[in-house]
Amino acid sequence: MHRHLIGTYVLVLGSGLAGLVVGVFVIDVEPAVIGWFFATGGGLMVGAFVAAIASNEPLVGRGALPGTPIASPPGSARRDGANGRESGP
Repeated sequence: MHRHLIGTYVLVLGSGLAGLVVGVFVIDVEPAVIGWFFATGGGLMVGAFVAAIASNEPLVGRGALPGTPIASPPGSARRDGANGRESGP
């Protein structure tokens, strides 16, 4: 295990545990194992999402390379900084 990933592991496993607690004490389904399963999965998904956002890691694709501007689609207008004027591409 890499030391720089410990915070991510703690966040994801902690939220999975929180989801399990919600599944045991809040969700009322029969059989109970289904509630535990789905609540734990939901907790793991939320934890992974928050960890990806906090670490600036892209969830899909490779993300923008450093120094690469994020382009607008052709024909779309964008706002020009603080003064709010529209400028075309």
